[in-house]
Amino acid sequence: CPKDVAMKVITYLSLQTKPDDYSGLDPRDDLKWWKPDSIKDLPMWIKKAMDDQYYWEFWYSEKDGRAYYHEYSI
Repeated sequence: CPKDVAMKVITYLSLQTKPDDYSGLDPRDDLKWWKPDSIKDLPMWIKKAMDDQYYWEFWYSEKDGRAYYHEYSI
């Protein structure tokens, strides 16, 4: 997707740049379309619910114009 679309997603979801101490969950490896190394070294934006039980994660590659999104609850 174009960078302006990725930035709209980040703004709309109120995502923040990932803090250094954030670990999150690894993306699922049982999905054919999500390769585990596809987000390696990409900038990441996150948001978590106040109760720390719901998470939003977003990665964007300017080079490839590709975005990845991971949303989950625990």
